[in-house]
Amino acid sequence: MNSLFWERAHGGLTHFPIALIFVATLFDILSLLRDRSAKGRDFRGIGYWLLILAALGAVAAVFSGLGLSKWKVMGTGLMRLHHLFVWPAFGLILALTAWRVVARNEFSRRAFTSYLITASCACALIGAAGFVGGEMLLGETSSTASAGVMTSTSNAPVSPVMLGDATQGRHLFLMNCAHCHGDDASGDEGPDLHNVHKSDARIHQIVTGGIKGEMPSFAKKLNDADVGALIAYLRTLKS
Repeated sequence: MNSLFWERAHGGLTHFPIALIFVATLFDILSLLRDRSAKGRDFRGIGYWLLILAALGAVAAVFSGLGLSKWKVMGTGLMRLHHLFVWPAFGLILALTAWRVVARNEFSRRAFTSYLITASCACALIGAAGFVGGEMLLGETSSTASAGVMTSTSNAPVSPVMLGDATQGRHLFLMNCAHCHGDDASGDEGPDLHNVHKSDARIHQIVTGGIKGEMPSFAKKLNDADVGALIAYLRTLKS
């Protein structure tokens, strides 16, 4: 499965658990406020089932996210920051679900208050992870816009395929190259990649073959389509 598949899968699967955990927590808060009424018990039951659905959705979202990041648990740059919020949130959702199931959704008022505090922390972490994910997406959108400007100023027709490749290439760059070349490709341990004058074939050769003592080979991690997308992204980088 290529990176485009995982990108679409992750984009489609991520929003459901986020919405479900927030709504589940809202119903649980309402159930605490109406604790002694039949409606309060109904609200708690709704929160219980929404939480279970959120946990199942979170497993699918995390799996697709790992596929998108080439099975890297942390990554670098914005990807690392995103994962620093995702993993604690994921762990809390699973722990909260296990707590509810083991307790059979029966809590003392004090225990349920503690549960709600923990659930609120999970919501905060998920919100932060979503914000960082949005920042990554905005960065990709900006890269796509740059590709469009570059193409239009050269009086060449804009290719939707090329723009799509550049967007995907931004993903691949953040996951595989940013730790050496910097999130903005301005250079760190590796050189600045703006205004690269090497041919596409030479870039492909460097990425897949590496440079002895300087850069590892990515032949086992990136297929030809991935390398092509990465090259398309590099062509958008103009200082």
